[in-house]
Amino acid sequence: MNYSLYGTRDAASNWEEHYTQVLIDIGFTRGLSSPCVFHHDKRDITTVINGYYFTTLANYKELRWSAAELKYKFEIKDRGIMGPDDNDIKEIRLLNRILAWEDDGIRYEADQRHAEILINTLKLEDANGVNTPGTKNSNDENDEEDDYLKADEATVFRACVARCNFLGLDRPDVQYAAKEISRHMAKPRQRDVAALKRLGRYLKQYPRAIFKYRFQKMPNKVRVVCDSNYAGCTETRKSTQGGVAMLGQHCVKSWSSTQATVALSSAEAEFYGIVKACSVSLGMRSLLADMKTLVSLDVLTDASAAKGMASQKGLPNKARHINVHVLWIQEKVITKDIHLQKIWGHDNPADLLIKFLDTGTIARHARAFGLECREGRSADASPKRSP
Repeated sequence: MNYSLYGTRDAASNWEEHYTQVLIDIGFTRGLSSPCVFHHDKRDITTVINGYYFTTLANYKELRWSAAELKYKFEIKDRGIMGPDDNDIKEIRLLNRILAWEDDGIRYEADQRHAEILINTLKLEDANGVNTPGTKNSNDENDEEDDYLKADEATVFRACVARCNFLGLDRPDVQYAAKEISRHMAKPRQRDVAALKRLGRYLKQYPRAIFKYRFQKMPNKVRVVCDSNYAGCTETRKSTQGGVAMLGQHCVKSWSSTQATVALSSAEAEFYGIVKACSVSLGMRSLLADMKTLVSLDVLTDASAAKGMASQKGLPNKARHINVHVLWIQEKVITKDIHLQKIWGHDNPADLLIKFLDTGTIARHARAFGLECREGRSADASPKRSP
């Protein structure tokens, strides 16, 4: 038998090929949208694989069957079954995230160590915490006098920003701030360090971010809410687009990104945001289809003009410059494959992902995400370690 040395280029691909064949041999079907998702149609088992971690959703009988089959093929460590019975485990760390089974739902908590390491690296142990991750920069007069960082300082800056980006995957409240700071990784400046420290002080104030996924009936639709901040960048006048995908009352994905094209109007910026949201919704539907769950798609926007552009055929005369590669969305809306709806701006939680907000607005939108930011340290978090 041939073996791959751990760390070599072909090790990961050979491992993927091997476990795929093992799962197919025992009756699983590999997902079309994601090669890491497997479903057993006869036994109604869904397995998701991340590296060497196998996470399985099924009833007790099928979970035991799946574990027995894997033990026969691999040398594995069975970490138990999470569920409501007394013998079930109630809490587990998976990829250093905390998953806990509670009476009214499942608690999901981001890895706190990233915030702790960031605070230590930036030497913010004695700094005061703040209630917002950033503020709008109103002083653009001294941009030319803003010094660039030295090489060693830039290296530390990039490492800290990369950690913020990773943390942002589990924390929508810091996604926009992390995205804005990341835009200056190539040539960081002193004011970029100030923005990074502001984010660090926010993480010191709220080091814990908890999603509460309360038990609900399986929804039959995915709701994606989107928003855009037209020409929000004072340097490039590029717009930011953000959104959140909800499965019932559960937030399953969020994003904040700078639009590559400079929009010439707020309607154009919002239209690009709708296109991004529709792309995400189609991806979500494909992923759920791999898990044998069929859903319809609702995309919500607070921009009436952009909604009209997405709902018609072709473009109005004033919008002829928009690239035709984004017009596929019109066909999806016209054929009712995607249901485009209106949401009031005040109630749009995607606002959290496109600009800096005040404390009260952050808390209000976070509740719509099912997100709660807390002080202190979780007793179940991974042990602290130095940077």
